[in-house]
Amino acid sequence: MSALSQAANGFGRMAESLCASSSPYAKPEFLGDRCVRLIDASDETTKGKDKTTWRLHYDFDLFDFKSNIELATNKEGEKLTRHAVHEGDIIIAAITESKRKMERKVSKKQEKQIQADTAELNEYIVIITSLDYANEQVLELYR
Repeated sequence: MSALSQAANGFGRMAESLCASSSPYAKPEFLGDRCVRLIDASDETTKGKDKTTWRLHYDFDLFDFKSNIELATNKEGEKLTRHAVHEGDIIIAAITESKRKMERKVSKKQEKQIQADTAELNEYIVIITSLDYANEQVLELYR
């Protein structure tokens, strides 16, 4: 796993460098010195008879182009508590599951069928915030 972790760190440095040299995004003035962080995770399964699923946890500072990448097994869930959050940080996190992935879980694990409202909700973007900004400013951050 250490070779994979080193690869993840190398990927992070490469992403930081690319973003810093070519980003068209300027930090909106209304944010002041607040840090805007994008947090997500992605699963990848190795091929072969001993399949292992790895989860890549990614934390990216949108305007300072700094990243933190962790590689773990899929036994560890996606949770925001794995990332250190500081006062004033703005966290943008995606909590979605593709329809295909939900259907695959149902067929493999003999789980209950996906409810229609669950599948429909997955078609939308839901923004929940405690920020004291105008709606347009919150949407500007998300875009």
